[in-house]
Amino acid sequence: MPFKVRRDLARLLVSILALVLPTILAAQAGTISGKVVHEGTGAGVPAVQVSIPALKVSTLTAADGSFTLAGVRPGNYELHIIRIGFRATDVPVEVRAGQILTPEVKITEAAMALDEIVVTGTAGQARRREVGNSISQVQISDVKQPVQNLDQMLQGRTAGVVIPTGRADMGSGSAIRLRGNASLSLTSYPLIYVDGIRQTAEAYSSNNLVPNANTGTRQGGQASLLADIDPATIDRVEIVKGPAATALYGTEAAAGVIQIFTKKGVTGRTVWTFQTDQGVRAVRPWGSQPGTYYGSPGRPAGIPLPSSPGSAAIAAGTPTQACIRLADQPLIDAGLADGLAISGCHRPYHDMDPYLHKPWRQRYTLSVAGGSDAVRYFTSASGEGGDGILPLDNDLRYQFRSNVSFHPTEKLNIDISSAYSRYKYSFTGSNNGTSSLYFQVVRRPLNGPSSYDYRILDSILTQRNNVRNDRMILGATATWTPLSGMTHKLTLGYDDARSEENYLLPFNYITDRPGRISLEKSGSRSFSTDYVLSQQISLFTGLKSTLSAGGQLVQRDEDALALEGAGLPGPGEHTVSSASTFPSQAPVIARQRVITGGFLFQNMFAFKDRYFLTVGARVDGNSAFGENLGLQTYPKASASYVISDEPFWPGALGTMKLRAAYGLAGRAPGAFDAIKTWTPTLWTGGGGTAFIPRNPGNPDLAPERSREIEVGADAAVLNERLTVDFSYYDRVTSDALLQIARAPSLGNTNQQLENVGKFYNKGVELGVTGKILESAKLGIELNATLATNKSKVLEVGTATVNNVQVGQPAPVVRATKVKNMYDFVDPVFEPDSNNFYGPNLPTQTITLAPTFRFPKQVTLTLRGEYQAGHWITQGAAHFLAQRGPYGTPSCDEVYRYVPWAEYDGPPVYGPSARINTHQNIDKVNAVDRARCYRSILQSNLFTWPADFFKVREITLQAPLPFRLPRMQTAMITISGRNLFTKVSKRNRSNDPDIGNSVENLTFSFTDAVPAPAEFTVSIRATF
Repeated sequence: MPFKVRRDLARLLVSILALVLPTILAAQAGTISGKVVHEGTGAGVPAVQVSIPALKVSTLTAADGSFTLAGVRPGNYELHIIRIGFRATDVPVEVRAGQILTPEVKITEAAMALDEIVVTGTAGQARRREVGNSISQVQISDVKQPVQNLDQMLQGRTAGVVIPTGRADMGSGSAIRLRGNASLSLTSYPLIYVDGIRQTAEAYSSNNLVPNANTGTRQGGQASLLADIDPATIDRVEIVKGPAATALYGTEAAAGVIQIFTKKGVTGRTVWTFQTDQGVRAVRPWGSQPGTYYGSPGRPAGIPLPSSPGSAAIAAGTPTQACIRLADQPLIDAGLADGLAISGCHRPYHDMDPYLHKPWRQRYTLSVAGGSDAVRYFTSASGEGGDGILPLDNDLRYQFRSNVSFHPTEKLNIDISSAYSRYKYSFTGSNNGTSSLYFQVVRRPLNGPSSYDYRILDSILTQRNNVRNDRMILGATATWTPLSGMTHKLTLGYDDARSEENYLLPFNYITDRPGRISLEKSGSRSFSTDYVLSQQISLFTGLKSTLSAGGQLVQRDEDALALEGAGLPGPGEHTVSSASTFPSQAPVIARQRVITGGFLFQNMFAFKDRYFLTVGARVDGNSAFGENLGLQTYPKASASYVISDEPFWPGALGTMKLRAAYGLAGRAPGAFDAIKTWTPTLWTGGGGTAFIPRNPGNPDLAPERSREIEVGADAAVLNERLTVDFSYYDRVTSDALLQIARAPSLGNTNQQLENVGKFYNKGVELGVTGKILESAKLGIELNATLATNKSKVLEVGTATVNNVQVGQPAPVVRATKVKNMYDFVDPVFEPDSNNFYGPNLPTQTITLAPTFRFPKQVTLTLRGEYQAGHWITQGAAHFLAQRGPYGTPSCDEVYRYVPWAEYDGPPVYGPSARINTHQNIDKVNAVDRARCYRSILQSNLFTWPADFFKVREITLQAPLPFRLPRMQTAMITISGRNLFTKVSKRNRSNDPDIGNSVENLTFSFTDAVPAPAEFTVSIRATF
């Protein structure tokens, strides 16, 4: 037979076998296609892991609780059912060739699931019973509220986590603190991992590579990288809060770790999920209380104003401009056109109300999940956008994610993930800048154009601020189990975040007549590699050892570009090259690279599956360390004891686990902090260029080192109707980095960063969940948390930092004090050395979250949070009080008794103190005299207790009353956020929950509108 014929026949035979063999094999296998339901309600339970451990195959249940395991070899197996919050269940099944088995598995809620799997803080996976530190877990399927971003999802749900609500301006993210500040000078933002891939940075434009960059008008609002993670794609979030749990993450893990796990595909039929969120936002009053309205200041009632964004909203007599017209007062400010004084105002919106919108917001998400034993997939796409609170604010965000899992053999599994996000938005100028609308409205008449006329202030809105953020995350994880008890896991990740901001003050702009234009670009890219080998060995009866070893390498490249020009040739579209002059710092291009590499090992001993001891360490090197510094070692040790598994433990006492952990983690300095650097400059003597010293450098620069001890207990008692999670932690940070002044004789007077500080954080965390009422028709469950944090600075070397002082909290609020604050006399000021108010971060945080379950799957959830024990300073308020009666709202009530211009109290300095003779002076106490009147005004007196209670969430969820064709489940959710805030009676300023930049050390009032209340209606359906 000719060779060509034989070859063609061979090909034909292979083709026939390729078509027929799978059918033959499928006929010899069986299928398990069942449903997991709640034992009490009968409703399907989603996101349940269904597996056959003997075959190492698994899947997740769909939204209605259904699942499918296809291609199962005939035989007798144990079907393992597990989900967070439910008791693990094993169901025996017999699979026969060609059979479709359809079991219905009922699962019951478990108050404390010791066998659930956790990942964060360990080398590889571990059961919760094996872990000696606290790990907080948030399951997205348990979050009823429509989640717009991850900040909202985590807010007020976990003890020890503080996330301010933030600001109303578009694109602003929130700071995150886990157990207080982890540093006195570096960021305290935790490490973020997404499916095992290290997030590249804390926030956009966060690296500050370019001196004097951020020429735009925000100056403080940073877009958070967490907002790029679509909440609809999240399965769960694990949070570990300190070095006792994060030692294996090494040099940059002292502030804790947040690990995000996205959804995976499920075996079985394809499931489509559609969700739409429609809502409105509105700012609640945050200034002084409402009073009597009588039209616009400086303008008699009844005179209409021309139409414009601001003036149209304040036609005379409408309750939008709250100042009171006092015709009997003399002219006290040149800005008032008709001789009417402004005195005794009530301004619930800080005079910003003409510009505050109630925008409609919308979001759409479509996802699909399915697959077989060999390939499983999950794909999601979403879009959201709308206008913002302020007049120039609007945005549009697109997000896409695809997760694919390959299971080519029983021993190998490969997960590939990809995500892309584009966020385009425009924002209105805010913060401390003359082109800021907030600055001009709230601080008038201090700045040009120094006007009360909204027609003039409207011209501020001709500016343009446009931002585009692009983010791409790619990752691959291979898990190989070649032998029984042995697992190899390799994760490769790439995270690329880029931002571009364009800023324009057009020609003839009111505060900058020549015009100004700028372009800023920044990028951060991280390449990460993680490898872990784990081997489980049975040493003898009842004793097992799991040895893990591996390594990690992370390379982060950052770049920044800043271009700015002034003097535009005229109206029209322009680029930076259109400008006629350029500031000295532009153009600037900067790049930096930071490489962190380390290897780790861990060994866990397990005896009788209730005694666990884990020891391990990570050894790290970092390119930011000084040249004289070698590798750094971060050890860890933890123990766990499931005492309730002992024979002597009474079953009536329920379940209890005791735990303890010790760990050391670090915080690396900046990329160039250890290096001596120079700055180019003009040499005025010769007309050329020269270098001048910039950073002195420090060859001995080391990372900050945080040591933490944590002890605690987890318990479920009263028939598991009450669960308690308690932790005590004690963290000491040594080698804290602070700036130290240098002697001029060294030739460089710039400060040098040195490892000279030491401080501690300690506190308790308590989480309680109680099932108050549980019946077929009604259920009431209460979740509550309590967290305390006490910090103190122990050492600072020779550093002089205003808010970092030995013996005080880290950081402390330090400001001018009045000894006789509430006496009705002139103020007496404290000496500077005693001007400590208290900590800047909350020392107490309490959350309460009751859930009410009604018949037909109707639930009502409420969530409130109380923070106390801290202080915040309103930095700009004294400028308002210094320059005019139309000042800070905290003085509005005071001016009703004694107008701003009529206080003739003693001067700040000098022996010739005048006697105040105003008839109502005895109605104004000492601290208000010091705050509100120019003749005696002291800066930084606008420091307030920041205690507050806020209703974070009210959510009602119910099944949709109708079904479309092929629709399996449908839920409607009505939710409100930030609906109510109650602050301390001594706080007469902004919402203390406003926070500030993502990376700042301290929380403070900023020149921005607080975050609005949100009302959302959401419909989610599966097909």
